[in-house]
Amino acid sequence: LIPSRFSIQQNLKAKNQVNDLILKYATDVLLVFDILAAAIAESIDIDKKIIWLGDLYFQSGWYHFLYSLREDWKKNRWWPYAVAQRLAWKRLYKRLLPEYEYCVVASKSSEIALHEFGIRAKFLPYPWPNAGAVDRDYIRIKPPKPTFLFFGNLVGLGSRSSLHFLFSDLYPRLRSYWGAKGFHIVIGGSEELPIWIKKIIDQYQEIEFVGFITDLTKRMSNVHAVLVPIDVPVG
Repeated sequence: LIPSRFSIQQNLKAKNQVNDLILKYATDVLLVFDILAAAIAESIDIDKKIIWLGDLYFQSGWYHFLYSLREDWKKNRWWPYAVAQRLAWKRLYKRLLPEYEYCVVASKSSEIALHEFGIRAKFLPYPWPNAGAVDRDYIRIKPPKPTFLFFGNLVGLGSRSSLHFLFSDLYPRLRSYWGAKGFHIVIGGSEELPIWIKKIIDQYQEIEFVGFITDLTKRMSNVHAVLVPIDVPVG
């Protein structure tokens, strides 16, 4: 499912093959993850169908567009496409979701967003394994200077939102409280930093980019707090 100008292009070549495989095993319950899987399984006749959604694309795509405007004013020319794609995503969700008996969402705000379509959804947190714990597995060694850790994939909506919030709202407050060079922010992530962030880091000596962090739990044991400064309801 790929946004393209005024529409969402659908390439579901595997649909019949997947449907045949599901029906071959006389499936009692079908659990699909996110809207692409829902589109593939749209015509399957099974009594109990459950869908577990990630970010709603008509929300996340819209916020990505709004942030792109803050990063580059020339993106204003994409307004018509952004509005059209937001409406196209909404139509797709509205068409596909009524087939599912249960709908689980990854953000609490998505319950309200889908309620507008007449869809009853329930938020459940991701069932991440909790193998490690900072206070159990490591001796906490806090640096003498207030030190904070921020991490993410650096390109998704959550990271994009957080980086904007970090530098427009949080960083100025930290600097006014502790002064220049009075604190330290460590940024880690699996992808490259956006260009606009690289320019900021070059100017601010309190910020260090360390790239991919192999042991997050250990890194957390050496800071005062982890920053999660997200300011959007999804991501």
